[in-house]
Amino acid sequence: MCLCHTTKRVGNQGRGEGGGGKEKLRRPSYLDARRYPSFDEAERAYVESQEIIRREGSTADLFVYRVLLGPALEAHVVVLGDTPKKKLLEELQRSLGTGDHVELDPAVLEHLMERRRLAEQTGPWVEAQYRPGNAGRLPRRRR
Repeated sequence: MCLCHTTKRVGNQGRGEGGGGKEKLRRPSYLDARRYPSFDEAERAYVESQEIIRREGSTADLFVYRVLLGPALEAHVVVLGDTPKKKLLEELQRSLGTGDHVELDPAVLEHLMERRRLAEQTGPWVEAQYRPGNAGRLPRRRR
């Protein structure tokens, strides 16, 4: 399971304004999960990806996660959300390029999708960091 992650959310479509009940999470139309040989390489891919998305402004509704997974706490970067436009997609694939494509465990994907749902209720840009053993919370919704 996901032991540590940092979350970014970009896009300001204003979805998720509703209540906080446990609703059926829909699988994102775009999902790219990559494993990296080192935490530093994952950091580079993560920062580059978030900067690319930030430059796109409101045209992108994507989340970028850096996670440590598995017993060896291998570094991963996951981008999920709405399918990006062609230019953005190419830039993201380039920034993630050194990582190996991986299939996420369904429980990990469900956890990240739930974090996405909560972040959508918080605001257009959410940044949170979690450490192993700390469940962590997203910031409260800005009014």
